[in-house]
Amino acid sequence: MIRGALLAALLAAPAMAAEPMTGAEFRAFSEGWTLHFRNESGEYFGSEQYFPDGRTVWAPTGGRCRQGLWAEDQDRICFLYDIGISCWLLFPEGAEGVYAESADEEGPPTTRLWLMRRDQSPVLCPEEPGV
Repeated sequence: MIRGALLAALLAAPAMAAEPMTGAEFRAFSEGWTLHFRNESGEYFGSEQYFPDGRTVWAPTGGRCRQGLWAEDQDRICFLYDIGISCWLLFPEGAEGVYAESADEEGPPTTRLWLMRRDQSPVLCPEEPGV
């Protein structure tokens, strides 16, 4: 019985690599691509487009697009937006997968995301209202 419960727990746990991706590994994986993520419930979480100079466009589900920058900070990949900084540990999963875990020094409980797909479609942001 214990053996079956242990096996079930191991199968339910995220399959993470021993080490998070480095900045160079993340750049090679993301630059020129748009990454689409889902949350733990399997629901669409948002999409982010990555440009060669470290710029990004983040389009969260139900929110407005944010222009930002990303950089490596120790073993974390951090994103700077007008609303603040958000840091993540990113782990490769297989040949084309990524598992992400929030790694902010302060903030809400850990958020876990999985890559749904990676493509080269642009993130489309609705126009902001005029002034």
